[in-house]
Amino acid sequence: MTTSMSEITVHCLVRNEERFIRAAILSVLPLAKRVLVYDTGSTDATLEILSSIQDKKLEIVQKAFSRATELTDFRNEMIERTETEWFWLVDGDELYPPHAVERIAEEIREASPTVHKIAIRRIHFMGSFNFVSRVDSAGRIYRAAKVRWRPGVLPHYRLRADTEYLVDDPSASLQ
Repeated sequence: MTTSMSEITVHCLVRNEERFIRAAILSVLPLAKRVLVYDTGSTDATLEILSSIQDKKLEIVQKAFSRATELTDFRNEMIERTETEWFWLVDGDELYPPHAVERIAEEIREASPTVHKIAIRRIHFMGSFNFVSRVDSAGRIYRAAKVRWRPGVLPHYRLRADTEYLVDDPSASLQ
């Protein structure tokens, strides 16, 4: 199966991300069919900045929450609202240059039907672009039909997925 440039939904869960949110969203719009942004109570200019981005693919949802574990519910709700085969987790301060977006599109197009997670190598900066704190590889792109966040667990820590679907096994069931 081939994936066109617009067969992915971007999920962005934000709060007080005014510094980078415009650049983050604009960097992934070319690949996305839809960008779901859930704002969980920003008190800065995040919502105003998001609202100024004039693109029909962008959907902004305001969510109030009282417990950090509710973020899990929001992530699962985003998955349920995803109509594309793939979704991509993007933080409000993640910036992707055009060549990286093109490479991600290529990886999705070439993914075997039994691959359900794609990891992205990320560079983390501390306070500015002058200090790199670490480089890691993290699962950020998933097949929507195969994953859900574990209830009650903070979304950044554990994703529930059947492990047999996370390897390239041509005989693995897709149901």
